[in-house]
Amino acid sequence: MSAGKTLKILNLFSMQQRKLKIDDMVEQLAYPKSSLYRHVKLLKEEGYLIETTDNYYRLGNRFLHLATIVNEDNRLPTLILPFMEQLRDRLNESVVLSHLSGTDHVCVQSFRGFHTLNVTITVGERLSFLTDAGAKVMLAHLNSSLRDRVIAEHLSDRILKQHNLTKTIFLEQLKQIKRKGYAVGEDKSPDGVLSYAVPLRNVDQEVIAALSIVGPKYRMLQYETKFYVEQLKTISGQVATYRFDGIS
Repeated sequence: MSAGKTLKILNLFSMQQRKLKIDDMVEQLAYPKSSLYRHVKLLKEEGYLIETTDNYYRLGNRFLHLATIVNEDNRLPTLILPFMEQLRDRLNESVVLSHLSGTDHVCVQSFRGFHTLNVTITVGERLSFLTDAGAKVMLAHLNSSLRDRVIAEHLSDRILKQHNLTKTIFLEQLKQIKRKGYAVGEDKSPDGVLSYAVPLRNVDQEVIAALSIVGPKYRMLQYETKFYVEQLKTISGQVATYRFDGIS
């Protein structure tokens, strides 16, 4: 059974053509009726098509579910922007929303702090799984298969050794991050960057993004870790009251 044929059947539907009979599909696609019926039967069984009492077919409820995913995917950055801006205004430090894209962890949205000396993270920038709190908290909550894939692609034994780590130690650190519900990231460079992050969850309680506060280490150390984590968790709790499934 050709997937291409199945997709062509679905592509027949439009705002102007919302319901079709088998004969309509046969006429428009020039497929043998028996072959086309097998595809339609499968689409109906999987919820992609609904058969009406007058033998018409309409798009099924499965598309409502998929449409919800697509729509909600684009909502989180919009929903969280006011909270991010408020947090930036309160602390005067940079606030970052990031997520996993493939096996990279990237910035999706950011608000730069008001200080003259700030940490600037740009949209689309890839973040380190070893030094960025958002990347670490995300990695800690991945399923083991995807987590191991990320580690294999980005964190070789040589790279881990440069940070005085082994894979065993690093995995134990990830377990602790998941248990605590937050991560701390530190850049060991002379200027020093310190970040704190918490996970953001979707309606199924799956972690799909990270929210971080980032700033120069000397300034971030003016407050205890607990202070930053409480600020972040307050926002994650507020965002969780909205219904969203993912992030674009």
